[in-house]
Amino acid sequence: MSAISERDVLSAVAAAASPRSAYIGDEVQKMHAKAVKAGGKGHTPTTVLILRRLRSLEKFGFLECVGGPDGYYGFEWRITDAGRKELEGRGP
Repeated sequence: MSAISERDVLSAVAAAASPRSAYIGDEVQKMHAKAVKAGGKGHTPTTVLILRRLRSLEKFGFLECVGGPDGYYGFEWRITDAGRKELEGRGP
């Protein structure tokens, strides 16, 4: 994982224990660690980069922000119908 994509972050939202930014970030970190262990290169994704990808997914209509910042846990996100289709490989 040399660069984190919107698709990676969307998958992390689906896999997260809770749809809060902190848990999504944990999933992205796990994905990155797994990729590095398999021989991938790249810097660990920062919280800022992950939030930027989340906001980008929101603009594309794949996610919606349904809760404001909550201290450490961050924003709450919900996958839209378009986001589910994208995850299933039927997206635009």
